[in-house]
Formats: sequence, structure tokens, C-alpha cells
Amino acid sequence: MRFDGAHRPGREPAATAPDRRLLDPRGAAAYRPDLDGLRALAVLAVMAFHAAPGRVTGGFVGVDVFFVISGYVITLSLLRDRGDENRLAGFYRRRIRRLFPALLAVLVATSVVAWSTLPLADLKHYFRHLVWGALFLSNYGFWRESGYFNSFPAAKPLLHLWSLGVEEQFYLLWPPILLLVGGNKRSKAIIALLALLSLMLSVHLSMTAAATAFFSPFSRGWEFLAGALAALAPPARLGRHPAASWTGTAGLLMIAASVVVVNLDRPYPGWWALLPTCGAVLLVVAGPDGWAGRKLLSHPVLVGIGLISYPLYLWHWPLISFASTLTYDVLPWTWRLGALLLSFPLAWMTFRFVERPARRGGGRTVACLVAAMAALCGAGLTANRLTGRPGLRPVIDPRIAFVSSYRNALLAPRAFNCSLGNTERGTVRTALPAPCLPQGKPRTWLILGDSHANALTPGLRHAAPADVAVAELYGGGCAPLDIGKSRFCSETARASLSLVAMLRPELVLLAQQHDHDRRDWNALALQLKRAGARSVVLIGPVPQWLGSLPQIVATHDWPRIPAYERTSLDAAILSTDAKLRNADSGRFAFTYLPLIPRLCSSAGCRASVPGTQPPVLMVRDYGHLTPEGAAYIAESIIVPELEAHRPGAAGGERAGMSVARRSR
Repeated sequence: MRFDGAHRPGREPAATAPDRRLLDPRGAAAYRPDLDGLRALAVLAVMAFHAAPGRVTGGFVGVDVFFVISGYVITLSLLRDRGDENRLAGFYRRRIRRLFPALLAVLVATSVVAWSTLPLADLKHYFRHLVWGALFLSNYGFWRESGYFNSFPAAKPLLHLWSLGVEEQFYLLWPPILLLVGGNKRSKAIIALLALLSLMLSVHLSMTAAATAFFSPFSRGWEFLAGALAALAPPARLGRHPAASWTGTAGLLMIAASVVVVNLDRPYPGWWALLPTCGAVLLVVAGPDGWAGRKLLSHPVLVGIGLISYPLYLWHWPLISFASTLTYDVLPWTWRLGALLLSFPLAWMTFRFVERPARRGGGRTVACLVAAMAALCGAGLTANRLTGRPGLRPVIDPRIAFVSSYRNALLAPRAFNCSLGNTERGTVRTALPAPCLPQGKPRTWLILGDSHANALTPGLRHAAPADVAVAELYGGGCAPLDIGKSRFCSETARASLSLVAMLRPELVLLAQQHDHDRRDWNALALQLKRAGARSVVLIGPVPQWLGSLPQIVATHDWPRIPAYERTSLDAAILSTDAKLRNADSGRFAFTYLPLIPRLCSSAGCRASVPGTQPPVLMVRDYGHLTPEGAAYIAESIIVPELEAHRPGAAGGERAGMSVARRSR
């Protein structure tokens, strides 16, 4: 993200003045201190979101505000230079002097810290991300990883550079387009149409491919174009007219509302992004003389923060990320606050001793900056190859490596993905891969559910009898037959019923994360039986923790890996399991198979898998089973219970099963 600060007149030599002043289309000087204040509010919102995402849920909309400001500032800059035959070359030289110095300083510093602190797997990821950042392609790289949505973002110190990539791609595309269409009335209609098409694409992708919508420059382009249209519009000349105050105040309230009501559970950017984007446009149009611009945004403190907002943005997230690593992903609030406070002096020093001197340079400075960025890119590629060779790095805290190993195992893709698609990236399957639907055996078990069911499946495949084929269909975030939560979940539910009709399995096994006591399992079981299932078994939840079990072990038990852990156990899950075991179930059409009574005792719940050396934890995070944990549960609990209560099995209904087979 670029926070292109417009600086106070007189701060720099006259040679750099055009780059720090905003000029209207007629060429008149029009420094806007209120825009520096708006930049400050935007970067503070982003920082608050990164430090406390559970509280400042919509702080990331600060990025949208910056996109509007960028579209406005860059368009004015290009209009100012329209009489210059070399305006494109001059524009890109200014962008390099503006963007590269601070980014180079931050990338070099973070690389030194990463080399000294990150475990091997995280370090290899870091250097790949470093190359993306140096090439201004971070948005495409993190789109491939769907970074904000289905991974652990604090493990990626350069994740925030995605927005810088989006802006740089706008810088490459917008100047030639503006040069081509010009600035007349007809061209403004063309630009407005382009903005509308981009908005419609954003709305569509937000519903069908969330990560694509979030990271793509084409679904973000309308925000830049909204700022560009504000620059192309005739000056409003509102001055201190009440209309300026009302317009600016409305814009400020829209941005404030978006910080409160927007969150990553909503389709974003899409329609929701209109709130901060339109708010920013209103503040830009209102000018510096309305109440919001004059009294709030032009306050010296906010203007000062706005001037350093670009390096402030660059520094704050790596500090939070490394703090998270050093505290084993726990990150107490004192560390969060310390990271935010430290980012301010680092940003000021970067602005004072790196940015400003670089802006005074000419063509040689530009060439040196480009060469330095290319060298850093090459160094990242080389370091990625060298990472892992013995003796090259200091010894890493074993607790950091321990927590990282479980986090990376959680993020690693399965050998085959038995889902209809990746909803974050918008990929959808019409058929499952063959390994998800093994056939050719006399008996079939089909497991349906969410990511917790998916984590259990490897254990079932490992422990199932030789004459049983284990099939699977899961939907991330979708409970079994979950119709109505989302279009993806509804499609997964319909596909599940079709799969039951095709396979006619001996058993359908249902599993999900939580809320087992809030669903009508009897109705779902009857629906599955009508589709072709002979028996339906609801597998109870595994023990879960309020936080990550690897973090708990690293901070409370290290170096011992306990057999049982009671610290931060999720009591709600234990209570849910007790409700289902004690339910009046005589008329139910399914069997409830509880796991918690066999995994928990007065000492807590089982934390490590018996017989593993070194000990392996049962779950990778708060509750997703490790492959070893899934194999243990399947071998010791699930498969023996299913086989003992199979119709016709010797011994009939064994007294040890908590809930007996239900009748139709």
C-alpha cells in the first residue's frame, strides 16, 4: 500500500515540490493537509485491526480509503503534467523515488530478523514472500495462498504488502488509460463505466471467490477510479459553505460506521466496500475548509501521522508478526501495544533519513533504487535455496519450531481434497477426485461434514476393516447437510444426498466442529436414509481448547508434553457432549457415538497420542485432529464401536456404548 503523503510547503527543496503538492486540473497549488489527516485515520484503523482484529473488526477498510486517495492524487499528478511529453517517464521515476526507499529499508530489516528467529518452514515461506514483495506481486502470491482467509496471517511478516502490489498494478495501468481517454466529458463517462464494471465484478467475486475479490486489482479498481473521478470533476468551490461541512461529516461517519459494522465474515469488498469508499470520496470532495477537514483532519497530530503513514504501514505489521512468533502465537496485549508504539519512531526515522534524502535524487538515484530492489529479489531467491543448510543460522527457540510445525501442518494441503472446491479462490468441482470415492469393496462408509470431519478421515481410512471402502465429502465451514448458510454449503448438502443415493453406503458418519445440540439430527438421519443410507452415526466432538493446544503446551508445560491437559479446555464442548449422551433417544433414527468420555478424565483431556515418540499432540490447533490423533481415535474408539454394533456382529449391543442404535 502506498500512503502518498502530500507534505507541507517548504519542507523540501523546490525541486521536489511538485511531488508533494496536490494540484487541481488548472495547475493551481492546492496543498491538502486534510488528506494527510485522512491518511492518518486510515492507517490507524488498519493498525488497530491488525493489533485487535476481534475488537476493531472493520479496521481493514482503511485500505479502501487509501485506494481512493491514491486514485485522486495520482490522477491530479498526471493532469498536472499533461503538457509534458515525458510525463509517463517522469511519473514512474517519482513513484520509484517515493515507494522504493522505505520498502527496501523494511525488507532488509525484516529479512535480518526473520533469518534469526523464524523456524525453517516459516523462513522458506518468508523468502518466497520477499520475492513477491520486491516484484510488487504480493497480492497474486497471497491470493494463491488465500492468506487472509484460511491460514494463520500473523505467521507472514510481509502479508500486508498485498495492497502495495494492488496499487503498483494500478500505477502501471491507469496512466496509459488516462492518456488514451483524456479528461473530457465523454472520457469521464467511460471511466465511470469502467468503475461500475469493476464494482460489479467485485460484488460477484465477493460472493463466489472471496480471496480473489480481496486481492485482485480488477475487483479493487473501482475504488481507485472513484478517487480519479473526484479529481476529474470540476472543483466544487464549497469553501466554508455549510454544504462542505455536511458532506465531510457524512463521509467521516460512513468511514467510522464501516470500521464498526464491516468484518471479514461479510462478503468483501463487494457492496460493503461502498461504505468506506464513498465516505472517502465525500471527504475528498468536501475539501479542507469544511468542519471535518478544518477541525479534525487538519489537526497537526493527524497531519504528522499522515506524513509518515507509508513507512508506518510498512513497519507495524512485521513487528506484530515477529512478536507473535516470539510469544509462540499467543501475543499478549502488552506485546501488541509495544509493537504498535515501536512502529512510530521507526516510521519517523525512515521518513526522515531514508525517504526524504531519496526524493532529492535524480536519474542516478532511480537507477540505484531499481538495482537494489533487483538485488534484494535475487537475494531472496538465493536465501530460499540455502535455507535449511546446517550451520548457517543461530539456534532457534525450540518452542517456536514446535508451535510452527503444528501450524504449518494445519495449512498443508491434503494429498487429495475431498471438497467441491475452494470457495476462497472460486474454484468449483463438478465431480470429486477418485480417491475420495473408493469402490470395489463389499461395504462402504461415507463421512460427511466440515473440516473437523475432514481431519478425522485419514484415521478412518487407516483403521477401517479390509472390506470397507471409506468415502468422503466435506465442505469447509459447512456442517452436514447445512442448507442455507451459504451457496457453497447448500451445494455441498445437495451433493451429499446425491452421493448417498449413488453409493448406498452401509454407514453414513456425520461430524462437525460444534453446535451438535442445536441441530435436528433425527430429521437429517431420516433424510439420509431415504436417500439410500442403511445406518447413520453421529460422531461426537473431540475435546477442544480455548486457544491452540500447541501454544498452551509451549507456554504452560514446556519442555514436558503432557498426556492430559486441562488448561483452557472448552467447557462448552464438554457440556454439549453430555447433553447428547443424556438425551431421550429412543425414537431417534441415528446412533450417537461419543468420544469425550474415552478421551477425558479428572486430569483433563488427552493432549498427546499414546505410544508416539517424541510425543505427538492430538490436535494441531484448538481442535482439528492430527493424522496421528485421528488414527488413535479411529483405532481405539470409532472402528471397534462400529464393528461391535454392526447388525449381525457377535455380542449384539454391547453395554459399553453410550447411546444404542436407534430405530426408524
